[in-house]
Amino acid sequence: MSKRLSRRLTRHRWAASVAAAALTLGGGLVALAPTAGAGTVTPVMRCTTPVGAPEGQQQFEVTLDPTHGDGATSMHVVAGGSPATSPIPIPLATIKSVYTFAMSGGTTGDLSAAPPSFETPIEVNTPIVPPPFTVPTTIVGAAAGSTVDLTLKSIVVQTIVGGNLLATATCVPISGNGVVASYTVEQGSQAPTLTATPSTVDSNSRVTLSGAHWPAGPVGLTMCFPEFGGFCDNGYSTIAASDVKVVDGVLSGWVHVAGAVPSTAALLKVTSGSVALEAPLTVVSVPVGGRGLVLSPNTGPVGTQVTVTGTAFSPNAQITVQPQDEPGAPTEDAVTTTADANGSFTATFTVTAAATAAVAAYEFGNPAIGMRTPYTVGEGPARLTQSVSGQIKPGGLTMSQAGGRIDFGSATIDGKPLRLNAALNRVTVVDARGTDLGWSLTGTMSELTAENGTDKLPAGSVAWTPACVAADGAPGTVTPGTPGPLGATQAQLCTQTPVEGRATGGSVSADAALTLTTPAFVRPGTYSGALTLSLS
Repeated sequence: MSKRLSRRLTRHRWAASVAAAALTLGGGLVALAPTAGAGTVTPVMRCTTPVGAPEGQQQFEVTLDPTHGDGATSMHVVAGGSPATSPIPIPLATIKSVYTFAMSGGTTGDLSAAPPSFETPIEVNTPIVPPPFTVPTTIVGAAAGSTVDLTLKSIVVQTIVGGNLLATATCVPISGNGVVASYTVEQGSQAPTLTATPSTVDSNSRVTLSGAHWPAGPVGLTMCFPEFGGFCDNGYSTIAASDVKVVDGVLSGWVHVAGAVPSTAALLKVTSGSVALEAPLTVVSVPVGGRGLVLSPNTGPVGTQVTVTGTAFSPNAQITVQPQDEPGAPTEDAVTTTADANGSFTATFTVTAAATAAVAAYEFGNPAIGMRTPYTVGEGPARLTQSVSGQIKPGGLTMSQAGGRIDFGSATIDGKPLRLNAALNRVTVVDARGTDLGWSLTGTMSELTAENGTDKLPAGSVAWTPACVAADGAPGTVTPGTPGPLGATQAQLCTQTPVEGRATGGSVSADAALTLTTPAFVRPGTYSGALTLSLS
């Protein structure tokens, strides 16, 4: 059995110095007559790039329209030339930027403006001229009658070539800065709010969003995962669909969490104009095909003992089984159990209330995560007793895996060793032999070869840290292997040690954190190899 490993090292056609220069281009000086509510500053800017920090004056003109009211306004920005230029030509680049202004006076904090991206060729040692832009924004948190002053704080610029991010630069004023625009609050502005309902949801389900005091503009949605290194994604892998809008300051709509999102704590980030808020969200993964809940029997008089069988719940989740009446109120005490590594469970209870009309099973004490199935209370037939016997035959030693491909993602060569992280697709070992033999799960790793068939990374570039968890009731002791690099020699993933006179077996989940480390200098390309797991 094997797993395919792949990674991509992004190839760049420009040197790092060119990338940095491209990022620090702020645009040529544009001379426009000042307008009402406009201010102009010409600070000395320092642009931090991957290869240096050029300095020089750059002019900025900011116009607010209107300059007074309840906080809602629009910002018009004209930027002059950056202190940095490119040493070589770039045929076509996409420029994205975010301007951040510090607020003082009637309120404090940051006010950000993100102009539309634009495409331009970049000539040698020649500043580009970005188009002036106007964006809606809202000044929040200021008391009525106060004046809020805006001072340029930073500009973050991204240069993108061929759909790939070439580099990022951060430019900040170091001298000669000052107030560039002011706003007088007449009615008092309020801080925006954001609520996600419910705060705990299944994957492949919808979350309702609501909020107040939001500025007008397109709504941006991003899902971030603190437990996965702060990874953020706004693509279809985490948000399957959405319909969120701002009308007259009221934010409303829904977001459909994709089925691929695992069980984890997440942050649903919403942006509009200068406002960016996050709503905490706990996602519980639902396997493909959905959950199953079966009652045996599903009808009978008061006093009937009912066996509840659940499938495709979250692995190892705490399960609450609750008999309910038709509206959903409890009719008797709940039963608590735990799902196994496959998400299956069984529980029993005795019907004591004639009002019982259904049985609900849900995870982690949250009724929003689970399902409900009907039960009918009736008189029932006359009872007869029959003798029951059966023969139990031994099964086998088997294993299965949650997937056949491990993707370390991509990284960009920066002159230092690269370190990429991934996880082994969970391997489930089931020992149904009913013996005391125990078993051993090991792995070997091949070299990783680039698509050109020539460049290689040694097998030892991949290292793992094993983890093993036995399902409740599994006899014997399960021990994870020692962390370290992989290679042609069998490395221990999990072992169930035999104990004389005691049976071993049951279900065991084997996982491992994987790390791919490359040399500081390596030929770019997609490298692939095979991780082979053996059970004996």
